[in-house]
Amino acid sequence: MEANQDAGKGDGQQLRVADLLQERTVKKTGYLVITSDRGLVGGYNSNALKSMLQVIEEDHKDKDHYAIMAIGGVGADFFKARGMNVAYEYRGVSDIPTFNEVREIVKTAVTMFDNEVFDELYVCYNHHVNSLTSAFRVEKNVTNQRS
Repeated sequence: MEANQDAGKGDGQQLRVADLLQERTVKKTGYLVITSDRGLVGGYNSNALKSMLQVIEEDHKDKDHYAIMAIGGVGADFFKARGMNVAYEYRGVSDIPTFNEVREIVKTAVTMFDNEVFDELYVCYNHHVNSLTSAFRVEKNVTNQRS
């Protein structure tokens, strides 16, 4: 995508990719946390949620410094029950997400970034290594920090 092409906004205005590249000071961090909608994968959810709590406790003094985008009902319910800042939740993601499901999540993340709900975004999930092992990952995806 070229820097001048439209990324799209839901309110009829157009967000250009160049708008996403503007530098700004990071005041709030966004975390897009992926869990399941049902409890049939307890180890997956448990590891992701415990690891996410640790990240937030280590990096943030209070809930005004982060926002959570919870993908999956287990994560949304977990964070809400603890009074954490859940700015967005998406439930009902299929086991193999469709392009339209992913597009809706990405569009929302871009809009939230543009509206300064957060200034940088990390995607947090359990990466399947093999049938015995998974590894929690926190990957930065959107940021335009001033040095």
